[in-house]
Amino acid sequence: DSIVQQQLAQYGLDEKEKMNIVDLGIRVLQTDVFLNPIYKWAHNNLGVLYDKRAAWTHSERSYDRVLEIDYEQVYAHYNQGLGYMREHQWDKARKSLEMALVADPNKTEVLQYLGHTYYNMGDLDHAKQAYDHFTYKTWDEKGLPWNPDPQTQENLFKVYYNMGLQLSQENRPQKALDALIRAVSTGYQQITPQENRLLYEQIASNLIRLNRTADAIEVYREMLAKDDMD
Repeated sequence: DSIVQQQLAQYGLDEKEKMNIVDLGIRVLQTDVFLNPIYKWAHNNLGVLYDKRAAWTHSERSYDRVLEIDYEQVYAHYNQGLGYMREHQWDKARKSLEMALVADPNKTEVLQYLGHTYYNMGDLDHAKQAYDHFTYKTWDEKGLPWNPDPQTQENLFKVYYNMGLQLSQENRPQKALDALIRAVSTGYQQITPQENRLLYEQIASNLIRLNRTADAIEVYREMLAKDDMD
């Protein structure tokens, strides 16, 4: 924005030359860590800039150095976890993100990435728990209205939808039902008629498995209200 451009202009920099600015930053931070090898913030920020340059080996080394200096440095665990996620090294990502959460339980966004990591590891129980905790810590605990940005809304819908379907296949009706209802509660609208039908079919099916037949009938009535020829 204009404020950033004004601040950069003070140093003779232009936002359009982002990579040049990154390279300048790398050189400055390399000088910092040379002069002060235990300056953990310089190591961490150097890792961030190496990430922007896709120099993954260098960034991992920088975060490792931060953790040698201060093992509870949340940003190093967090940034390293994101790097492992990018490389699909899910177990390493899990360990880094879990440590980031231990170091700072209030860093709510860690829970979302941790849920994504568990999901890709096939650990649906912990994935659902992490996403549930993320939504609770982000809105419910603070008494805030549900107001995710469009990308977060879409991500939450898709992950709860897919978890619900998988838990249904595993014949775990209570958790499946909860995940599917959470998918509906996101209010996400960009869903195909086929996906919408499957969603409500699975909700009804799991209600029946839980002997909640009257509730299942109400779901079928909602489906018929949308298409009375169904």
